[in-house]
Amino acid sequence: MYNFFLLIYITVLTFPFWRGKKLPMFHPSKIVCIFYSFYTLPFLIMSINNKEKVIHEFVYAKYQHNLDDLLFEYIVLQTIGIIFLYLGIFTSLGVKKSTVLNQSFKIKDNFYFFIKTFYFFFFTAVVFFFYLLSTLGGIQEVLLNAYLQADFLSGSGHIVLIINTCLFISVITLNKALTYKRINIIFILIIYIFYFIMFSFFGGRSNFILLILISFFSYMMFFKNFKIFTLKNLIIIFCLGSYVIIMPLIRGDILNPDYNYIELISENLYTLAKGNEYISIQLSILGSFNISNLWFGVSYLDLIYSFIPSSLYPDKPPVAEGVYFFNNIIGNIQTPPYPARKMTLVGWPPGTMGIMYSNFHAIGIIFGYYILGLFYKYSYAKLLTSDYSIPTIYLYLFIILKFELTNHYIFHLITLIIILRFIVFIQRKFYSIRK
Repeated sequence: MYNFFLLIYITVLTFPFWRGKKLPMFHPSKIVCIFYSFYTLPFLIMSINNKEKVIHEFVYAKYQHNLDDLLFEYIVLQTIGIIFLYLGIFTSLGVKKSTVLNQSFKIKDNFYFFIKTFYFFFFTAVVFFFYLLSTLGGIQEVLLNAYLQADFLSGSGHIVLIINTCLFISVITLNKALTYKRINIIFILIIYIFYFIMFSFFGGRSNFILLILISFFSYMMFFKNFKIFTLKNLIIIFCLGSYVIIMPLIRGDILNPDYNYIELISENLYTLAKGNEYISIQLSILGSFNISNLWFGVSYLDLIYSFIPSSLYPDKPPVAEGVYFFNNIIGNIQTPPYPARKMTLVGWPPGTMGIMYSNFHAIGIIFGYYILGLFYKYSYAKLLTSDYSIPTIYLYLFIILKFELTNHYIFHLITLIIILRFIVFIQRKFYSIRK
């Protein structure tokens, strides 16, 4: 039964590729398919033979006696969620042409304007990066406290967001400049090394991966004749995949005759299948919530407090509701709103599925995913009417790649829109003064 429903899930998930072949690769349905395939399929397939190696240890210890039922329930609910997500994405919407973001970054339509814009955002990020380093005590202090990133960066989130926004916009602007003139590959490589370094300090691995994805999809928007499945690109993908899988073999003494390379590769495959613990988090939510203890929307009350600094309101609830779910699994069960300082500040992001189920059960998943699909559709329509303006590209890719119907991402999106509008305002004022 499990394998049968897994096959149904795969069939539903891959719908955009076997029914929407003419859709561009950056269409929301295809990005959804790629991301859910990456986050869920390895886990679901590997869990057939060895659940203990892919399911988070906390979840396995608490629910090991009914994991089969939880996995089956997850596949059914996730399949229903994907169906309604696609229904939202393919719903017809009338969207007016944007009046703000689509008119920016087009004051001068040439290579030198866009390369100067790239330098502006890149070095703005560099300035804020070194400013934040100095306020936190220098490089050594930041490296020593890397494992306490959430607490260590408390109160500096707005600066980190400015750094990230400038870096993301700079990479899109760099791709736009490439449409006018080729740029030395060594220069581009050096720039990406700087991206990696800055994100390693404050953004974490996920934000650097997000930058790579934003760069890739924005490149496809600017170069519409770009083909992914060429021999050269397939070789690169194969080499990258092989590198990730065989990575453990280069650690330690690789000449040790006692090394079991097959076992090492197998362990690394299980680690990759676990991914970001997305399914483990969903299993813990499915196992914890039922009709008797649903939140019925009160988790969204935390969003009211999100704009209040914790220094002014010490009992401020966590903006990231994932804190509740982690505390739930370790036995500190609390209902929102509850002071963040009284909980272990580790977040388990619930995603749209988890937050909808914990608030409204299965019916919440249906409505939540459909609303999210409509939002994806609206964002894509805005992208097309903007003639691929740089701020709109960034906003669209952020929404498709990161956004969920959770307080954390709703707050992040509101803040991001404010920052982008401010950037557009300053840019237009600057050039109007120069004229």
